[in-house]
Amino acid sequence: MSNQELYIEEVRNEQDLVTFIRFPWKIYQGDPYWVAPLVKDQLQKFSPHHPFRSHSEMILFLAYRGEEVAGRITAIIDHSFIEYHREKTGFFGFFESIQDPQISGLLLSKAKDWLKGHGMEKMIGPMNPSTNDECGLLIDGFNSSPRLMMPYNPVYYQALLEGAALRKAKDLYAYFLDQSTFVAGRLNRIAAKLIRKEPRLRARPINLRRLDQELKIIK
Repeated sequence: MSNQELYIEEVRNEQDLVTFIRFPWKIYQGDPYWVAPLVKDQLQKFSPHHPFRSHSEMILFLAYRGEEVAGRITAIIDHSFIEYHREKTGFFGFFESIQDPQISGLLLSKAKDWLKGHGMEKMIGPMNPSTNDECGLLIDGFNSSPRLMMPYNPVYYQALLEGAALRKAKDLYAYFLDQSTFVAGRLNRIAAKLIRKEPRLRARPINLRRLDQELKIIK
């Protein structure tokens, strides 16, 4: 094959899966804000025994330029979603690509064609793999690391997806709260009032080693 030939391969074995999982390290190399996922967690997420797989179908693809991996994507059918919403909607997720519209277009077309071949009429994403996980595309706020279960991606992803004729479905917002100025003052005033009324009251951290007993106290 020519070193410049572009093609898609389905992930078929454990070696392919590790390649799929490790690809983001190539995309985010040198990015000070990227938080690398735990490989162990990713392996569990793609395991056929993961709870999500009990009501879904998922196929993984890798894009190559010659012998070099240049992108990845999944196509997902969530039968619980279809049953609840009564619409034939599939999803794409775990999208990563070098800054090349040929690669991203090839990946998105592959996911779309697979979903269409399985009876889906609409495609939404990114979902990794559902709304119970990271979903959506970061389009603003690239100057800080993502919070837990929040998406993070290169700035150029928006142009790649829009260039592939995808359009925004909805806006998702994340808000930052300065605890010291917004919460702590009010809580301290409430705590002081309670202590004046009942001097025996005290606050302590939860003992995680005795979590069952701690939860009984809260109940």
